[in-house]
Amino acid sequence: MDFTGFFTDLFSELNNDHSWVVIVFLLVAFLIGFITAWIYWRRKWKAVKNELATRTSELSALRVKYDELTRTLELKEADLKKANLEIEELTARVRQLQEEKGQLHGDLHATRLDLEKLNTEKGELLEKEKGYLNQLEDFDTLVLGLKTKNQNLAVQADQDSNALNELAQLQSKYNAVNTKLDAMEKEKAELTEKLNTSMALGVSSEDTDALKSKVDDLETENANLMSQLQNSNALNEAYSDYDALKSKISDLSDENAELKQRLAAMAAAPVVMAASSEETTDDGDGGAEEVSKEEKAAQAQADVKAALGSRIAAATEDQKDDLKMINGVGPFIEKKLNNLGIYTFEQISQFDDELSNQVTDAIEFFPGRIQRDDWVGQAKTLLGKKNAGTLGSKKKLPKANDLKVVEGIGPKIEGLIKAGGINTWAELAAAPVSRLQEILDAAGDRYRIHKPDTWPQQAGLAAEGKWDELEKLQDELDGGKVV
Repeated sequence: MDFTGFFTDLFSELNNDHSWVVIVFLLVAFLIGFITAWIYWRRKWKAVKNELATRTSELSALRVKYDELTRTLELKEADLKKANLEIEELTARVRQLQEEKGQLHGDLHATRLDLEKLNTEKGELLEKEKGYLNQLEDFDTLVLGLKTKNQNLAVQADQDSNALNELAQLQSKYNAVNTKLDAMEKEKAELTEKLNTSMALGVSSEDTDALKSKVDDLETENANLMSQLQNSNALNEAYSDYDALKSKISDLSDENAELKQRLAAMAAAPVVMAASSEETTDDGDGGAEEVSKEEKAAQAQADVKAALGSRIAAATEDQKDDLKMINGVGPFIEKKLNNLGIYTFEQISQFDDELSNQVTDAIEFFPGRIQRDDWVGQAKTLLGKKNAGTLGSKKKLPKANDLKVVEGIGPKIEGLIKAGGINTWAELAAAPVSRLQEILDAAGDRYRIHKPDTWPQQAGLAAEGKWDELEKLQDELDGGKVV
C-alpha cells in the first residue's frame, strides 16, 4: 500500500471548510488519545516503578539474608568438620581404652591369681603357726620336765656333795693307811732280814719265834690295811661315778640352755614368717628394709645388664618385640624390662633360674612369678612363630572367660551373664538371644535397653580364634548393634 500517495491525495482534496473540520477533529482525537495513553502509561509506569522499588528492597533483604545464611552454613560446616575430627579422635580413644581395658583385665586376673596364691600361702603359714604353737606347748612341757629334772639333780648334787665330803675323809684315811702300809712293809722286810740273820747266827729259838710272831702280826695288820685299801678303791669308784654324774649334769644344763634358745627361736619364727608374707610400707621403722630392697634391686639390675651379650643375647630398641604378648607382662613390666636392655623374645627364652630371679629382683616383681607364668616357654613359642612368620597380629589374646571382648558387653553386664551360668565364649555363642535378653530384662530398666542380637555371633568368632573377622564385624557395629 502506498501511504505517500494516499496522504497526498487526501490533502489535495482538502479544499473546503468541512475538510479542515475533519482534520481538526482528527487532531483533537489524536491529542485526546495521546493524552489518555500518556496518563495510563504514566500510572502504569509509576506502579511498575513502585513495584520495582519494592522488589529491589526485597532483593536487598534477601541478599542480606543470603549472606547471613551463607555465613551460618560456613560455620555449620566448620562445626561439622570439627565434630567429625572429634568423633575420629573419640573413636581412636575408645579403641585405645578397649585395648587398655583388656590389658588391665589381664593384669587384674594375674593379680587375682597372685592374691589367691598369697591367701593359700597365708593358710599354710597359719597351719605352720598352729604347728609351731603345738611345738611350743611340747617345748613348754619339756622345759617343765627339765626344770623338775634339774631340781632333782640339784638335790642329788647336794647329796653327792655330802658323799664327796665323806669320800674326802676316806681319801685321807686311805692315804694314811697306805703310808702306814708302806712303813709296815719296810718294817717287815727289816724283821725278815733280822730273822734270817738270827737264824744264820744261831740265835735262840725264842728270839726267832718272837720275830716270826711279830712278822705274822705285821702280815695280819697288812691284810687289814689291804682290806681297808680295797674299801677305799670302792669309794674311788664311787668318786668316779660322782664325776660322771657331775659331767652328766653339766651336759643336761647345756642341753637345757640349747632347748631354751630353740624355744625362743621357735616363738619368734611365726612372727618373722608372717611379717615376710606381707609387704611393709612403714617409712619409720621399715626404712632399713626399704634401703635393703633398693640395694638388692640395684645389684640385680647390674647383674642383669652384665649378663647381656654373655649369658643371653644383647639387643637394641630397634629389634624390640612386643613383650606384652607374654602372659603376665603388661606395659609397665615391659618398660622395666626394656630399661634393663631386654627387648626380644629371644633374650627371655634364654633365661635360666638364676637370671629369672635376678630379673625378678631388678624389676621388683613377685618372687617366682616368671617361673610360674613360664615366660621362657612362652617366649620360645612366640620366637618360633616370629621366625616362621606366623606370629599373629593380635598383641595379647584375652582369656576364654573374658566376655568383654564382645562389643556391647561391659564389666557389669559380664557379671550378670556369668551369674546366669554363661562363663565362656563357647557358652555365650551357644546361648539363645532370648536367654540373654531374659538376663538383661531381669536386671532392670538400665540393662533392658541393650540388644544382645550379635553377641553369640561375636563370641563364636572369638571362640574359633577368628580375630580378624571379629574385628571386621565390630567395625560394622555400633555398641554391639547392627547399624
